[in-house]
Amino acid sequence: MTDPRDSNEDGQEREYQPTRDEGAGRVSDAEWVPDDALAALNLERQVNPERSFEQIANTILREALPIAVSSLVHLSQHAANDKTRLEAAKYIVERNLGRLSDVSNTTQTAPWDGVLADCITDTPTPAQE
Repeated sequence: MTDPRDSNEDGQEREYQPTRDEGAGRVSDAEWVPDDALAALNLERQVNPERSFEQIANTILREALPIAVSSLVHLSQHAANDKTRLEAAKYIVERNLGRLSDVSNTTQTAPWDGVLADCITDTPTPAQE
C-alpha cells in the first residue's frame, strides 16, 4: 500500500522533494527503510569482515556526531519550550565545563568561572576616570 503523502491529487506517485528542514544527508521518515539500513550494515560487514559490529557502530556514531551536536545547539537556542532550551543548554555547558556538583569543596573554583571572568569587564566609574 502506498502512503497517501507520496501521491499528488491525481493519485500519481510524486518525486521526493526535501523540505526546508531537511538538509543534505538527512533522511526523511518516508525514505527511512529499516530493512534497507540493515542490509547496508550486513554488506558493510561482508566487505570488511575484520571490523566488529562495535567498530561499525562506532563509525556510524562518529559520522552522526556533527549533526547531533548541531541539533543540540539549535534546540538550546530555538526550541519553542523553555524547559527544552534550558536542558539543551545545561547539557552543553556541563558536557564542556563540568557539573556544579563535581566541584568538591568551596575553595576550588568551578570550571566555568574562568569563562565567566573572561566575559565580564570592569567599567570605570566617573570618579576613576
